[in-house]
Amino acid sequence: MKKGAKIKRLKKQRREANEQLDFERAQMIDEEIKKYYIKKYRPDFSDVIRIQRQKDKIKLKSIGESSRLEEESKAIQLHYRDLLNELKERQLQEIQQLKEERKQTLKREKDRPIPLARERLKKAILIGKTGDYELAKKIREEAISITEQELPIRLEACKETYRRLEEKMNRRHNREVCSLLQKMLNDSQQVSMKSLKRQNQLLASMRNQTIKEQESYWKATKGFRYIPTY
Repeated sequence: MKKGAKIKRLKKQRREANEQLDFERAQMIDEEIKKYYIKKYRPDFSDVIRIQRQKDKIKLKSIGESSRLEEESKAIQLHYRDLLNELKERQLQEIQQLKEERKQTLKREKDRPIPLARERLKKAILIGKTGDYELAKKIREEAISITEQELPIRLEACKETYRRLEEKMNRRHNREVCSLLQKMLNDSQQVSMKSLKRQNQLLASMRNQTIKEQESYWKATKGFRYIPTY
């Protein structure tokens, strides 16, 4: 017997039992009818379960993406920290080298004779050999005076040259550090943007799965809202 014909027969028997005041029999038939409808409209949550599993996978991917971003960001920081340390070490060596060059140059300039003073000393020696010691002493004092005047000027010019070199080096060092930090920032932003894009894709996928889950749940349970009594 077809299920449709069977349910019609059961409903007819229940109606007849009620008319005959045989409520016990009518109740038994009613329970049988309800079992039929419950079985017919039994929820099928297979789609809901499948979607929930998909959502769980998306959650795991999201967690994995967060971990991956953290690891990549840490790797970038460590990489550029090493590069920055290497850069600072090289820059420090350049600074020390420039200071040593300055020191040696100042010493060399201090020891280098002043041409005019040297000529005066030579002349003083020649005059001294003639016995004119007063004139020789006077010329010697002139040579000393020339040295006292010219040497500070020479040394200050040398110091100024190295001040300019030091300033130029400092500017270059600052540019190098800024450039390296900018590269680190760019790499970090690039990784973050890629991760954000993937997270947004996962979020959109999660939203779609949530909508599908709600639709599947509604579809699976809607039969219960329409189980007829008679």
